[in-house]
Amino acid sequence: DPADGSGFILKSTNSNMETSKFNRILIAVDGSEHSLRIAEKGLGLARQLGAEVALVFVIDKAKAKGSVDANITPQEAEIVLKKEAVFTFDNIAATFGFTDFSRFMPFGSPKEEIVNLAVTWQADLIVIGTRGKSQIVTAMLGSVAEHVLYHSPKAVMLVK
Repeated sequence: DPADGSGFILKSTNSNMETSKFNRILIAVDGSEHSLRIAEKGLGLARQLGAEVALVFVIDKAKAKGSVDANITPQEAEIVLKKEAVFTFDNIAATFGFTDFSRFMPFGSPKEEIVNLAVTWQADLIVIGTRGKSQIVTAMLGSVAEHVLYHSPKAVMLVK
């Protein structure tokens, strides 16, 4: 954790960054237990700043392929993932008593879709966890978080 014990790291391409300028915050969640901590940090900051919030749960195309062995079609796999996204959004709303947020469920590669959505939705800040559901991670960060950190033109808050 950072020296101040906050549990997050903030990166921006703007050296004059002021947190008060974060009017639109995009929070990336994936249904993992860690998603609640990510949402807690992002929603807490949004409340302090009076910022608009959007949650994004990317329907990962790599996980929506289905399984011949389990007799699951790609369409069925996608439906299951969409239900997981809705459950995650609802769980966050119920846990934190925060329902005033946009919900996005793009289909594709999480690392690309999060960056793309941040640009098209005009987010000022992306809040993302350093680990998620995937067991395959790089040495320090999850591969999705690492990609977002280095490829997003927006400020990124990494939640540990």
